[in-house]
Amino acid sequence: MLRQQLDHFGPNHPEPAKTKVNIGNVYKSMGEYEKALGTYNEALTVLDVTLGRNHPLAAGTQNNIAIVFRQQGKYPEALEMYEKTLKTCVAVLGPEHLDVAATKNKYADHSCLHFWLQYLC
Repeated sequence: MLRQQLDHFGPNHPEPAKTKVNIGNVYKSMGEYEKALGTYNEALTVLDVTLGRNHPLAAGTQNNIAIVFRQQGKYPEALEMYEKTLKTCVAVLGPEHLDVAATKNKYADHSCLHFWLQYLC
């Protein structure tokens, strides 16, 4: 499907980028984190250019990257990406949206985890 989308739309179009996000999700589920990150970053680059950073799909992709970093134990990188995700969610959805609250909760959980890991290690 990706090959067909690339042939039809070209590489700098949101449709193949969406498919790359889905492929990244499969890699993430399989524990192939480097492949997931590469695929997510390729998609995010295209989404930034075509839809802009303040788009729900870009926010979701940023969140996926944060999750992968967290699963890899790369807590500072995860925290940075959660911060970017939160800013994007607030810009896109407004500060009172339920998805913003969920993102704040993930950010707070991760911030607390990062603090305790630094304190205990």
